[in-house]
Amino acid sequence: MQGAINLCLEDDTSKRPDFKLLQGEVEAAIITEYCIKGTDADDEKAVAFIQQTHDFLLDYKERGLGWTVLHRACYNNRVRVVRALVAKGVYLNIQNNAGYTALDYCVLYKNQASGEYLYSVGGRCNCKTYPSEWKQ
Repeated sequence: MQGAINLCLEDDTSKRPDFKLLQGEVEAAIITEYCIKGTDADDEKAVAFIQQTHDFLLDYKERGLGWTVLHRACYNNRVRVVRALVAKGVYLNIQNNAGYTALDYCVLYKNQASGEYLYSVGGRCNCKTYPSEWKQ
């Protein structure tokens, strides 16, 4: 998929107004794919990719559900990916089209490691309660 980004850059589409949207979509798809696979090697690839991605593209909301890569990483409990995204400065409390934040998915799917970390750095949740065993 990295080749798709390079191809876009080579044919000078970067001057088109919708290029940043296209680039955000492609980069989000790459990171999401690594999050879904969920192996340590995939986490390494995702973290490396995040480190070279433009900050503003990491907050891209995918079509349909409106999830960001942070939503996907939290849903799949990819703690190293969540940490890399936070270090890169993603917006922690962006809501998807259903009104859920990334921390909501940590709570709903009992992804404690990602949830505790996200909560500790300022993540907020629309859920009424946090699991009692989580650090507050």
